[in-house]
Amino acid sequence: MREQLKPWQIVLFVVAVLACVASVAWSVMGGDQPKMARSVLLVDVTTGELFRASTKQTLVLPERNPDSGKSTLLPVSKNPEGKHVIDRRYIDSLDPDVKPIILKDGVANVKAGEPRTLDRK
Repeated sequence: MREQLKPWQIVLFVVAVLACVASVAWSVMGGDQPKMARSVLLVDVTTGELFRASTKQTLVLPERNPDSGKSTLLPVSKNPEGKHVIDRRYIDSLDPDVKPIILKDGVANVKAGEPRTLDRK
């Protein structure tokens, strides 16, 4: 019982093969790649000093301040008003003995100037 393929079945098969080839080619040749952050802005919650850390290495929060040796560096971002804010979940991760003196309602009072590069070797 040999059945003949109908023309629409052949067309469907060819379209499926072409779709698979196009999908593999898109994946291999790059396509649209998500843009990943190469660094993260951190603030010392006790001094207000800004640091920039590379995301090439794993970031453990709170990160250790290279000057004091204490884990007081948390990620900071700017809100629509241009103020630096720290997400509440990060503040809750601080050691109980660390007092975040630069915060008021999640808004960080940061020092002016360029952030220092955090060297985490």
